[in-house]
Amino acid sequence: MADPDLARQLTVDAAMAFNCAWPDLRAYPVSSWVTA
Repeated sequence: MADPDLARQLTVDAAMAFNCAWPDLRAYPVSSWVTA
């Protein structure tokens, strides 16, 4: 990365998005696997 600040911001954004999506990503596949 040429711009450390940009890389840090992208990392923070990705982490926040992952944390927000994690409950849905965890709950949906697991429930579908268990009931399958």
